[in-house]
Amino acid sequence: MQAIEIVKNNKNKIIFSITIIGSIILVCLIRIDSNLKAALISALVSVLLWLVQTIVNESKDIEIKKQQNINQVKINYYILLTKINEFPSQLNEKIRFKIMDKNIENRNLDIFNQFSLELKNYEKIFYDVSNIFMKSWIELNDNNINAKIIKMLSDIEMHLHILATKISPEFVRDGLAETENLKEKIVDEMLAFTDEIY
Repeated sequence: MQAIEIVKNNKNKIIFSITIIGSIILVCLIRIDSNLKAALISALVSVLLWLVQTIVNESKDIEIKKQQNINQVKINYYILLTKINEFPSQLNEKIRFKIMDKNIENRNLDIFNQFSLELKNYEKIFYDVSNIFMKSWIELNDNNINAKIIKMLSDIEMHLHILATKISPEFVRDGLAETENLKEKIVDEMLAFTDEIY
């Protein structure tokens, strides 16, 4: 939107300037002596060149800003992609099965709590990284919100939160299958999200 407004303003500037300059040149050619005419024409040409240079610089600035925004979205996406790629390692199968193999009364809750805490930390970092990505994505697209992408990220965040909640002693007794299903669901959602971005 800003780019369109600047282009409109630039066109108006050019039309206005050409009209004024043309009018002044015509008046000059009719009424003034040749030395003054030459000085005025020289000054007007300088103003016109300055105006054209200003318009060119504004256009370059717009392109540079757009490229910077594109680069920022790419960086934010790669950071988010790194977190997505880290997700499978957050639910180490050996640790989960080790927890489940023990009797509920004798379970090593220290290992269990560390496992739960790591998943909650991952969830928080993922949430922060995905929000940074979305802000830069929306800014790049002139504040046009892609509802599908936002919904996909929101679903991933919601299911991560549910999973982090389910990895707790009171849920895990019967919840190995449930946590496995949630893990698979999140992996599928992450893959669908990366496909949508591409």
